[in-house]
Amino acid sequence: MTNTEILSKHLEYIFYIDKSKIKNTYCKICGIKKECIKEKEAISSNFTNHDLCKCKDSLYICIDCTKCLKDVELRRNNFIADKNNLYLFKKNDIEEYVFNIDKYIKDDFIVGITYTFKKHNSFKCNINSNFEKFYIQQEDDKILFDLNKAKYIYDILNDAYLYFTKDELLTGEYKTISVYQYTLTSFDLLEKTIKDIRKTNLFKFLIYILNSEKRNEILQERRNKSG
Repeated sequence: MTNTEILSKHLEYIFYIDKSKIKNTYCKICGIKKECIKEKEAISSNFTNHDLCKCKDSLYICIDCTKCLKDVELRRNNFIADKNNLYLFKKNDIEEYVFNIDKYIKDDFIVGITYTFKKHNSFKCNINSNFEKFYIQQEDDKILFDLNKAKYIYDILNDAYLYFTKDELLTGEYKTISVYQYTLTSFDLLEKTIKDIRKTNLFKFLIYILNSEKRNEILQERRNKSG
């Protein structure tokens, strides 16, 4: 199965197809020979990912790819999917799904994460079979996600996030008072852990999924107890 075939079977999106215009040919996007419709009926002039198409010379796009491109919910939500399940979820739920992915899916799967809620992820996703190390498609970025390594880093970041802002963690420019509140021992471990990955897409992704609402609740509880 292709990435769009995995998704398409779960989508309820319905659009009119003139059956007389369906052609069995190669899909511009996935490159598979199957039932297709004309490109102009499947995508708009706003489509900009022509460089990622598998069969660039084709003027047709298959029904599966068309359904994925036309489904607004796939652009507005994060998702994981295999042949049996599709889960759509919001930013604060990313942590749960990516770190516990084997709770939700059992077969070959894809993972798509959005932050602009505008770009297509569906046809860009790699198909994964390993729950310990898999690819996450975050719009234009492809992230190789080593689950155990990422979880170790994330737990340290999650603790540090109670003392530092996301910008401080991203740039490495900290307030001195926050460093001492966090303790020098914890700070040394933090910097040792992230110094070599700070500019990577993996690190940016882990910072992105840190839960601000949960952080603010914990900080408010601390203020209430101290004050």
